Amino acid sequence: MAPDPASATVPPTSNAASASLSVRNEELWTVREAMRELNRLLDRLDEGEVEKLVLTQRNRLRAVIVSVERYCELEAAAPPAVRRAA
Repeated sequence: MAPDPASATVPPTSNAASASLSVRNEELWTVREAMRELNRLLDRLDEGEVEKLVLTQRNRLRAVIVSVERYCELEAAAPPAVRRAA
């Protein structure tokens, strides 16, 4: 099966977790673009149009933004040792 042209698996940066990150085109934003469109992007997260927003700066992954609900799900699913380290 051919990969979906609207998505990509992005290798992590050197200071990121060892897992790769799957990103769809509509989830990928530069920090500058995200600053200009933040209200609209947050609305898209709230409405479930996108699962996450992946921000880049100078062609490097910088941050992943998720909704509060998704963050709580991730935190609850994390092992206790990981939750204490955060």
